[in-house]
Amino acid sequence: MVKVDIPVLDDPSTLDRLKVHRRKPRVNDSWNGLYIFIFILTVIVFTQTLIEFSPILFRLGVIARYTLWLSIFAGLSLHIVRRGVSNVMDGLAPVLAFLTIGMISATLSNEPHEAAQVLTFWILGVLAAITIGAELRSEILLSVLFWTFAFLIVSSVAAALIFPSFGTQIDGRALAGHAWRGLVPNKNGFGYLTAFSAVAFCLMPGRHWALRSFVIVLTIMCAVLSSSQGGLITLAAAFSYLFIVHLIYQIRSSALSRATVLFIIISVAALSVNVLSGYLLELAGRDAGLTGRSVIWPAYFNRALEHWLIGAGPGTFSQASSITADVGASFSKYGEIHTPHNMYIAAFGEVGLLGAISFFGALAYFVFYAPFIGKSRLGYGTGACAFILVIGGLGETREVFGTGISMFLILTFYSSLKSNKRASTSPIDSDVPVIKKTALPVLA
Repeated sequence: MVKVDIPVLDDPSTLDRLKVHRRKPRVNDSWNGLYIFIFILTVIVFTQTLIEFSPILFRLGVIARYTLWLSIFAGLSLHIVRRGVSNVMDGLAPVLAFLTIGMISATLSNEPHEAAQVLTFWILGVLAAITIGAELRSEILLSVLFWTFAFLIVSSVAAALIFPSFGTQIDGRALAGHAWRGLVPNKNGFGYLTAFSAVAFCLMPGRHWALRSFVIVLTIMCAVLSSSQGGLITLAAAFSYLFIVHLIYQIRSSALSRATVLFIIISVAALSVNVLSGYLLELAGRDAGLTGRSVIWPAYFNRALEHWLIGAGPGTFSQASSITADVGASFSKYGEIHTPHNMYIAAFGEVGLLGAISFFGALAYFVFYAPFIGKSRLGYGTGACAFILVIGGLGETREVFGTGISMFLILTFYSSLKSNKRASTSPIDSDVPVIKKTALPVLA
């Protein structure tokens, strides 16, 4: 005699104790095309694909930006009408303190108009990410992500091989004196793009192993031929992060325990790199930022200290501004210097100590905890994209309040993760009987 579990109706007295959950269906998918369009256009605009290669393409880029802002507004309005503001608030929650301090800093800035403009575009990018993540089903989002970045990588390879004057740039340290830049303005941007492409390809749903392997190999080749040390490091960081998170998922424990393990592993790795970095950089003949520009960090940090509490305002350190113009001019021998080439200094300068704490606190949440909210490719993507930003910001002024691909992808993944989690934990209507399993003996 063996026992099997069969479903039976539960006694009504236990309805408050037992729950059965199901995925809450989307309102409908009739507007998917709009949100897919917004996603693809955002990636193109935020990566500056093609726009700086000719005056005609630049003018088309301006049109694309205006089209994007209008599309974001339309998509957000439609989402709120159909589904309310709960998804928007969920997606904003991790960065809400950062946004609030940024608004205060912009109001008090010496360049309030410029700061407000930077902040407005950043908000639009964030809202685009949140609405796309909330509207598109995860499998659709991951597929669109895959094919968008596959197109960028394959097209960039074609541009570099077939039209080298278009897809490469002169670089004395590169093979044959030319570095690949693909469809984006410079090799460093192209190298950075490969890291996010790797995440997109690794998270591709389904069993398309041959296709996935092909584009991953192309991505690694592009990172190497871009001669971007930062790009290679962020690409390696993305692969390493995804591998470590996957291993940690084998541990049967709570999300907080897994996040703690991940924090310990990354902290030990960071400490090891810090101990060995001096020796390794000396062998490579490079500086801590791999750009030769780490010598400018102290000067920019001292300028940031002048606005230590809530900063000088969005955009004042991550792009050319009157507040840092004299600092950059004093290092003219290194070329045109407009930023500190360090995201951490830029964040401190723009939003001060309070804003920097909220910014890096949000990134820590994305990196360490978000991957374990639920076992999902969306959690993997959230953490990996945040980790790329954390590593990439060491040697470049990546996004603080800039409209860039990093925060856009982080919040797209995160919004989709939270939306799917809410949908999967929505209880069945109270008038539907709750089902439980009971063991009954039956004959073998």
